[in-house]
Amino acid sequence: MPAISTLTPLAARWVGGALLAALAGCVTLDSYPDPAYSRDSLADHPPGSLPAQLTLRVDYRVNGEPAPAQAERARKRVIHLLSQAGQAQVALPEQADPNTPQLRLRIDQRFDPEQAREAGASTGATLGAVDNRVRDEFSVAIELVGGVDQQPLSPIGLYEHAIVTDVEDVTLDVPLLEYADALDAVLDDVLARFVADHQRAQSRPSSVIVLPEGPDLSEDGEPDV
Repeated sequence: MPAISTLTPLAARWVGGALLAALAGCVTLDSYPDPAYSRDSLADHPPGSLPAQLTLRVDYRVNGEPAPAQAERARKRVIHLLSQAGQAQVALPEQADPNTPQLRLRIDQRFDPEQAREAGASTGATLGAVDNRVRDEFSVAIELVGGVDQQPLSPIGLYEHAIVTDVEDVTLDVPLLEYADALDAVLDDVLARFVADHQRAQSRPSSVIVLPEGPDLSEDGEPDV
């Protein structure tokens, strides 16, 4: 069972008096990345897909409010994931060459506080007999820019994901994780998807994306003038 101190703002809102009673009775809080989304990993991509050295900027918001503590933790995990997969080494801005590219992540986490409170109250009152799930929705924007000129080195990627936190009785066939580990899996997935998109962008002869023509909606089948 995850320690209360490791829970995100979402899970922390569950911990009222009723839920504390349930926790004392060994009701478990389990988290897992929503299986509706992909589970890619940086380990599946060849090392060197990104610049060998870069700086890193992570902005994190929870329900629209800046969350510096979560930003710092996410930054440390991104550094670890990039290094572990051999993708890049992250340098401190003050120690990096001015031309060093920068990887930027903007993480927006959303959840329904009222839903979380209701889930905690009902689960605590029934000592875990009622199954409750609450979702954290994530939108992660990732951008790679040049050092001095700050020009984009690849298209900005925007990736959606979610973490489900379940109290007891998980019926889905998914691996259960501590919330922090579930968030690591989300970060690993979105970074891997960005690397794949970056590789595709680099292989194009032009950075211009050509959209296909839309269907002909005219009645006679002839193009409208």
